[in-house]
Formats: sequence, C-alpha cells, structure tokens
Amino acid sequence: MKKTPKIITAIMLLLLAACSNTVESVPKAEGNSHEISKVKVKITNDESIAGTQNVKSDDGKKIKITPTVLYYEARLDRDLSEKLLKNTNDVVELKIIPDKELIEASKSAVGFNLFDTNSNDEYGSGQGIELSLDSKAKGRIELNYILGADEKNKDVPLLPNEQKLDVLKDNALKGKLVITKNDKEVARFNLNEIN
Repeated sequence: MKKTPKIITAIMLLLLAACSNTVESVPKAEGNSHEISKVKVKITNDESIAGTQNVKSDDGKKIKITPTVLYYEARLDRDLSEKLLKNTNDVVELKIIPDKELIEASKSAVGFNLFDTNSNDEYGSGQGIELSLDSKAKGRIELNYILGADEKNKDVPLLPNEQKLDVLKDNALKGKLVITKNDKEVARFNLNEIN
C-alpha cells in the first residue's frame, strides 16, 4: 500500500511535466506587427499642408509665401495610436533618419541634409500627429520639410529645379521613421518596407 502514493505522485509529476512542456512548445500568437501603413510622399505647395510664411521681398516689402515642402503622411494602426495616447502630457516627436541615398539626394537638392533639422536656419520642418480616442479609429502622422519658395525673397531660399526635386522624391522612402515619446524611442520603421 505504501507504493501506491509514490506511484500516484510519480504519475502526477510526469503529467505536470508533460503539460508544462506542451504549453511551452505551443508558439505564442504574435500581435499585429504593422503599426503604420500607407506611407505617402509628395512634394507640394498646398497651403493646407505647407502653411504660409510672412517674409521680406528683395525690395524690403512684407509678402506672404507658401513654401514647397517634402511631405510624408502615414496611417497609424490602432495599437500604436493607443501606445501614444496614454497621457496627454506626453511629448511625442517624429523624425526621419535618412539612408545614404536620401542624404545624397537632399544635399544635391538643397545643399545639406534636410533631415538634420538643426543644420540650417533658413529651412524648417513640421510635424503633426492626429490620434483618436475611438477604439476602432486609426491615427495619422505628418512630417514636412521645407524645400524652398517659388518667389525670390530674403528669408526662404529659392526652390531647387524640378529634376533635383524628382530625385529627392524618388529616394524619399529610403530611411527610417522614428517615433519618440518623452525622449524615449517607441517605434522605428523602415519606410520602404511599409507599403
């Protein structure tokens, strides 16, 4: 009779070991790895995207111009929108880290790396993040980099020629989009792998 509890205990230990091995061998379901979709890039002077600037003309008069910008727009899937929405006091920033080809296209077009926003005061950039509290809604991010103006003025350099702009646009997805929240990286995406 004393052997029966030992046998039952041994069987139970074997069953527990088998169950734990079975649980570990089942692959874990992965979450949605696509948190950004539908990246669009265009070069535009649409006022609703590029805004306007008050500048001085060559003769010293104030004029309003709409600069031409390199514009990025991407859709955020719900998972990433929720990560960014946790606290309205959070500081969320976007930046593009260009690959070698995009840096070269930028330098050819405007004379420097546009994506290093501290490298030239005459050019600027902008960003926007649109998030929704609706659990089914997706968010949107926008980035733009000023390329120049059509009108000669003292504040914003003239726009590069169309051929240089075409090369810049053709290389615009050769880089990474980085999203930071409170100075900590939250996400990084290869732009040319999203679409």
